[in-house]
Amino acid sequence: MVYISFYNFLIRNGFPGKFFFVAGLTWIAFALVEIVDPSIPSYLSPYRTTPDRGLTSLAPEPTFFGIFLLFFAWIIIAKSGDSLSRKDKVLVALMIGSIFVLAQSSMVILYLATAAMIYAIFAFVRTVSRLKARKTHFVVMLLLIAFAMIAFYGINSFLVDSRVAKLLSQVMDVGIAGLVAYDASISARIEDVFLSLHGFVFHNGVPGGLDTFEATKDVLRGQWNGLFWYSSFQSKIMSWLGALLYELGWFGVIAFGAILHAARRSGVTWSEITIFTVVLLGAIPVAFPLVPVLIATWVYKGRGLRSSRGRHGF
Repeated sequence: MVYISFYNFLIRNGFPGKFFFVAGLTWIAFALVEIVDPSIPSYLSPYRTTPDRGLTSLAPEPTFFGIFLLFFAWIIIAKSGDSLSRKDKVLVALMIGSIFVLAQSSMVILYLATAAMIYAIFAFVRTVSRLKARKTHFVVMLLLIAFAMIAFYGINSFLVDSRVAKLLSQVMDVGIAGLVAYDASISARIEDVFLSLHGFVFHNGVPGGLDTFEATKDVLRGQWNGLFWYSSFQSKIMSWLGALLYELGWFGVIAFGAILHAARRSGVTWSEITIFTVVLLGAIPVAFPLVPVLIATWVYKGRGLRSSRGRHGF
């Protein structure tokens, strides 16, 4: 419904750039207000955080604030392509910076690190396969490396008491498997990802529906040798793609395949599609509206490109 509504809005009115600019600044402004008085945002939304975690702004917790910032910046980039205006560049920079400084969401920072790695791998493979290195590939890869080093130094220097810094320290000490075994929040989030996909296979692709996931988790959890020791005890699946596949079965596979086909047909690169798929495996609820907004923006942008090529005889 969100996809259809926003896509039809785009066709009739174009992308609402001013609205997105004001909305983005509003979310950041509320996060800054929260620094002064943490009780103010709680009047507008439930407030679930602790002193060692980031700010929530208008979201219920820092993770969802970070997810909003990530997808909001992604939509701005998607609607502009390679021709970001100065205003859009400033907004995207503020969004990405706010993920580290304001939201301090370890999960979203992991998304950004994963996205950088995927982009670098695709750029390297593309360069090797063509036996021709483009200058822009080297520049982007160097910028990604520099960004990663600066982010790592900044987190350990200026956010030393934050949850992100503590998780980085734990990863260096005990590794990722040890972190899952130690951190209840991470264990619960990863459980939903793996067990929803395992449940899809367990049911042979037959739709699991909306109310069977808890029972399926109880059956499957024992097959993971105690890896998932902390359960959130909630019926909804905290994984966008996991919920789609588990609840809809093979119909979900077809639906997601149609989404990827539409994105690719609209000119979205394979690296971005891979990043999109990996991010949707994470703890993003199916009801999160910016996912269909991003898809609608891709399709609308691709529609304009195809129309332009048609007018020029391509």
